[in-house]
Amino acid sequence: AAAIMTPHGLWLLANPESIKATPEYIDVAGDVTSGAGSAAWHIGKGLFGAASGAIMFLAPLWFLYLLFFWRSFKPLNDSDQKNSEARRFFEIYFLAFAVIAISGIVALSLSGIRTHWMMVLLPFPIYFLLRIQATSPSKASLNRFTVLLAILPFIVTIALMSRALTAPNFCKKCNFFIPYAELSQHIKKAGFKNGTIVTHGLPNQLGGNFRRYFPDARVISRRYVYFVPKEKPQKTKGKCLLVWNESPRAHSGSRAWVEKTALETLGITVPKTIAAQTIEARLPRSKSKATKLGFLILESCTKAP
Repeated sequence: AAAIMTPHGLWLLANPESIKATPEYIDVAGDVTSGAGSAAWHIGKGLFGAASGAIMFLAPLWFLYLLFFWRSFKPLNDSDQKNSEARRFFEIYFLAFAVIAISGIVALSLSGIRTHWMMVLLPFPIYFLLRIQATSPSKASLNRFTVLLAILPFIVTIALMSRALTAPNFCKKCNFFIPYAELSQHIKKAGFKNGTIVTHGLPNQLGGNFRRYFPDARVISRRYVYFVPKEKPQKTKGKCLLVWNESPRAHSGSRAWVEKTALETLGITVPKTIAAQTIEARLPRSKSKATKLGFLILESCTKAP
């Protein structure tokens, strides 16, 4: 673990500004001391996010365990039980993770905890099966549990297919259903066909998805703030597209965010007198939801207009 973490730790110590450069990822409290942005508020939000993330990551398995093997949730007497040392190992493992996570949240006032960060909880089924074994469950319970596990993949497959067909009508951020092909056609008609695309890119990866429809364009995204591609001269020629998502609850920045990205990465200052354009395209298989993008087209991305 030390060998894996050391290079990343040394890089972080040498580049402390990197944390502040991407606050959208980890949501650091910053210097504020009161109000909704206070450190205490961020810590509370972070602790709640970590707890709910762990519960969601282990769902629905923990619920199935509770349904079929509820006795395994009760304290066990280790004096005469098999595999008590193995269970103790996993308990220390989970406790260590909890201490590290809580310490990081409190020390850095983190609140942007993601559910998929809970991958370290993958050994949980092994641990809980040891607990189930210690309670000597009935054969009937084991058989019913086995049958449910066997049909669960089919349930998940059907659920995912149903989601793909129905989710556009109920989605919130709607990242997976944005009609990039249609939107790119609108942008081409507005005057941008090749050049440089500048976007905020959080959480909607506009830059990467538009690269598919503008394959010769240079793409600069706030998602990768340290990377400014230096392609061949022909790829830096052409116009400059600044684009952002204005859809409800998109949370992918605004004109100001994208202009800041252009300034930080390319040194471009966009005059406020240049009016932004908007385009809109309905989500596939949706009756009413649509994606709305705002954008600016400049004559060049290599100098101020």
